[in-house]
Amino acid sequence: LRYATQVDTKGYPKVLAYLKHFTAYSREETRGFDTYNISLHDLFDTYLPQFEHAIPKATGVMCSYNGVNGSPVCANDYLLNDKVLRKWKPDAHVTTDCGAIQNMLNPPLRAPSLEHAAAWALNNGSDLEMGTTVWGDHLLSAIQHNLTTKHAVDTAFRRSYLPHFRVGRFDDPSLSDWSVFDERHIYSARHRAIHSAIQ
Repeated sequence: LRYATQVDTKGYPKVLAYLKHFTAYSREETRGFDTYNISLHDLFDTYLPQFEHAIPKATGVMCSYNGVNGSPVCANDYLLNDKVLRKWKPDAHVTTDCGAIQNMLNPPLRAPSLEHAAAWALNNGSDLEMGTTVWGDHLLSAIQHNLTTKHAVDTAFRRSYLPHFRVGRFDDPSLSDWSVFDERHIYSARHRAIHSAIQ
């Protein structure tokens, strides 16, 4: 993650690094519908040390599809709230993998509704849903049914927008070194040569 901590000449981060897939994500088949029973010893000896070491230099994590000890990682209070957000990095940005919230209707969680799935992910540490529109379609109803709160939405919103402010997204574009790049640089002869060399 050394490169992830570099800044341009104006002090803006060159990249925002996310650690994925958090955590115990070891298979491609049946992903999203599997859970692993992991002892605390194995969790802290095998699955968490690399994330704990790297998170201070990263922007955040992408939670994995799988469950750990019966709870999907993207709705796992112990892993996201207790470890990532309270212990390691309070302003870490947690994004779901694509479709992870919708997957919560299935095993191992079997959420009774999309409102429940949306609320459980938000309440348990996820800040941004990717790949589906469950939050956009169901969070308001989840708030109205007291499954989550406006405060939880505000907290996720704040953590989701902090990275944008850090890279200067709302500042004058000329303040960032990236402002020198325009359409002349996109797929230029130099870029095509690099692309050809790595093919």
